[in-house]
Amino acid sequence: MRTIMMLPAWMLLICAFGQAQNNDQAERLLENAVTFMNAGKYKEALADLDTIINSFADTPTASRALLQMGTYYLDVEQNYDKALGYFSQIQSRYAGSEEAPAAFFYKAQIVEDQGQTPAQLEEAVADLIRMSNLYPNNAWRLEANFLFGKLNLRLNDYDLALSHFQRLEFFFNRSKRVPLALLLSAEAAFKRGDAGQAQLILARLQRNFGTSEEAEQAGRLLRSLNRFTQGRYPNLQLDTAFYGATPKQFASPAAVLIDRDNLVGVVDNKGGHFGSLTPGATVPNGTSSRDLRGFTRDRNGRLVLVYKDRIDPLDSTLSFGSLSNNGESLGDIRAAAVDHFGRLFVVDDDVRDMWAFSRDGQHIKSFGLNRPKLVRCYQNEIWVLNNDSDTFTAFNAELDRLPLSGFNNLSDIKDFDFDAFGHLYVLSSKGAVLSIWRRDGTALYSVNLKDGTYPLKTAESVTVDLSGAVYLADRRGGAVYRFQ
Repeated sequence: MRTIMMLPAWMLLICAFGQAQNNDQAERLLENAVTFMNAGKYKEALADLDTIINSFADTPTASRALLQMGTYYLDVEQNYDKALGYFSQIQSRYAGSEEAPAAFFYKAQIVEDQGQTPAQLEEAVADLIRMSNLYPNNAWRLEANFLFGKLNLRLNDYDLALSHFQRLEFFFNRSKRVPLALLLSAEAAFKRGDAGQAQLILARLQRNFGTSEEAEQAGRLLRSLNRFTQGRYPNLQLDTAFYGATPKQFASPAAVLIDRDNLVGVVDNKGGHFGSLTPGATVPNGTSSRDLRGFTRDRNGRLVLVYKDRIDPLDSTLSFGSLSNNGESLGDIRAAAVDHFGRLFVVDDDVRDMWAFSRDGQHIKSFGLNRPKLVRCYQNEIWVLNNDSDTFTAFNAELDRLPLSGFNNLSDIKDFDFDAFGHLYVLSSKGAVLSIWRRDGTALYSVNLKDGTYPLKTAESVTVDLSGAVYLADRRGGAVYRFQ
C-alpha cells in the first residue's frame, strides 16, 4: 500500500514564499523591460524579457514576457518567423493565460498579412475560430471581427465577410477599424452582386467618418461605381487641366500607370517621369535609364518600377532579388505584375514564358506559356495577354487556369488594366479602340479613339485610377491624356 507523504506546514510556507519572491522579481523585470522598450532601448528590454522567459517560466509573468517579445519582433523588427515562435509558445505552454487569445489573434494576423496561398488564409481563419471557441469573452473580439472579415473577403466568402464587418460597425462603432471595415464591406457587397448596397455603404462611410482617409477613398470609389450603375456608361470627357495633356511633352511615351496614392508614372524614350494628382505630394526623382520598361503596382496599390533585368519597388523594404530559376536569370523582362499575396509574375522574352516568384524572390512556377506579351493582376487573379495579341489566359489564386468566355472582337491588343471593382479596360485595334468589360466577358462600353473626337494619334498604354478616370499614353502625340 502506497503511503502518501504530507509536507510539513513550514515547508509549504517556504515554497509559497519562494514562489512569491519569483513572481515579484519577474514583475520587476517586466516593468524594467517595458520602461526600456518605451525609451527605445530594445537591447536592454529584450535581455530582461529573455531572463523572465528562461528563469521564471513558472510565473504568470512569463506569458506576458512572451507576448512582449512577440509584439516586438512583429512591430519593430518585422521578423515574422520569430514573432510566430513566441506566440506559439504562449499557445502551447500558457493556454490558460490572459495572453493566450492575443497569441491566437497575432498569429492569424501575421498569416493574413504574410501568407502566400489560400490554404494559409484558411488556417488563419481556423486559428481565429479556435480563439473564439476557447476564449468566448476575450478582449480581442473587436479585432477578431475585423480580421475575420478581411480573411473571408480574400477567400471570396462575401456574405460571411459582410457579416463580420457589420458586427464590427454596429457593436463596436467607436473602433478605429470601422472606416476601413466599411470600405471593405462595400467591396464585399459589390462582389456578391449588389452594387446598390456598395454605394450605400460608401455613402455611409463618407457621412459618418468624413474626415478619415477612408472617406476620401470612398468618394473616389463612388465616382467610379456610379459610372456603371447608370443607364449607360458616360462618354469619356477630356480633362484639359491634367499636366500630361500638352502635346510633345514626352518623347514617345510607351507606358503610363497611376497608383493608389495618385502617383503617375510615365516611360518614354528618355526614361521615367513622375507626377502626382495630390497637391504637395512627394514625387520620386525621374530616371534616365533606357532599361525602364514600365510599371506595375504592389499588393497595396503602390507604384513598382519594371526594368529590363529587375523589379524595383519604391518601398525600400521590398526586394524580389535576382529573379532566377535553376541558375537561369531573367534578362529581358517585358512586363510584371503583383497579386494580393505579394507574389510576382514576370513575362520575359528570353525565357519566352511567364514565371512566378514569392515575395522574397523564390521561384514558384513556370507556366509553360508560348511567348506571352503582358501580365496584369486583379487582386489574386493573374491575367496574361497571349502571343497572338488577341486573347487572354487567366489564373486563379491557386495558379490554376480560369475558364474565360466572351471578349469577342478584340484584336491587336496594346495594353489592359483593371479598375478597383475589377472591370477590365482594354486598348485594342492597335490603340484605336478602348473597351470596358466585366471579367465574365460581358462587354460594357466601347469607344473609337480615332473618330476625331479625341486628340489622340496612337494610344499605346492605358491605366485607371480609383475614381475610374482613364489615362492614355499617346506615343506619336507625345502626351498623356486623362479622361473623366
